[in-house]
Amino acid sequence: MMTASTYVRLYVDHPKVGCGWRGFVVVKRGHKLAHLLYPPTLAAITVPINDLAAAEAPPVNPGKLAARIKRTRRARKRYGLAWSQPATAAALAELTP
Repeated sequence: MMTASTYVRLYVDHPKVGCGWRGFVVVKRGHKLAHLLYPPTLAAITVPINDLAAAEAPPVNPGKLAARIKRTRRARKRYGLAWSQPATAAALAELTP
């Protein structure tokens, strides 16, 4: 059973993140949809919950993942690039103690 803040590898074809196997943080999981955060670009996408059935859940260090998200957030702020602020805040709240 996947919960919020679970890191999953999922094959996606989405304009925001591209096509192929990508790693995501599950930010919110509903009955029909799951909201995912893509750490390299801090893009948030929504996928049907059925797509998570085929997802892999590799082991990941939450501290390192949170540090990567914070580093990417700083860079995106510095250069004025778009990023999902609510999804990033939710992921960091779950990943950091």
